[in-house]
Formats: sequence, C-alpha cells, structure tokens
Amino acid sequence: MAKAGDGRARSELRRKSAVIQVRVAPGQRRLIEARARREGYGSAAEYLRERGLGDNSSGQQLTAKFVGYLGYVGGWLTAASHCLDQAGLVKEAEQVRRYSKRSAGMQRELIKDAGSAGKSDP
Repeated sequence: MAKAGDGRARSELRRKSAVIQVRVAPGQRRLIEARARREGYGSAAEYLRERGLGDNSSGQQLTAKFVGYLGYVGGWLTAASHCLDQAGLVKEAEQVRRYSKRSAGMQRELIKDAGSAGKSDP
C-alpha cells in the first residue's frame, strides 16, 4: 500500500478528488440510473463521467454486443418454433414465437435508444 510521501503512484480513486454536484428531478435520476444499468455501467457516476468526458464507447460497444446476442437468441427461438411445429406441438411453437418477437422488440428498442443517445444535448 502506498503511503504519503513515499513517491509511489496513488490509486485511481485517490487521484479523483474534485467533486461536481448536479441537481436533478427524481424522475431524471431514475432515468439516468436505468440508462447506466442498461448500458452496463457500475454506477450512475461512472455513466455520467464517461458521457461528460465524451468517452461513451464502452457503453455503445456493450449495447451493440447485446443487440447482436438478442439476434442470435431470436434466431434460435425461431428455429425451435419451426421444429416444434414439425413435431405437431403447435401450442408450444406459438409460445416460442412470442418469445422470439419479444427478443426482436428488445433489439429494436435498444437500437432506437442508441440512435437517439445524445441528440437532445446542446
């Protein structure tokens, strides 16, 4: 562990000593926290720091990966529904198709959110 005056580098946390306080409405706080979670950030502070410094590439990369994985899952569900149809399990096939549609809906929502991110900023 580094000690004061020993000349060793301090931890990243110790180098971050300046504080910025911003007041937001409760609904805005919930929105910021939800976006931070959705984009894979550990905290709202981490999310805001990267957004404010212009380095939001890690969140965008995570969103892109997630959209891609949802595509795989949707494809697998569609293939499974075809197999269920062929086996005569129509009710089960329909249920799986609904899950596939939900997956596609999540993809569209993430793509839309990623496309509109930052557009309201001045």
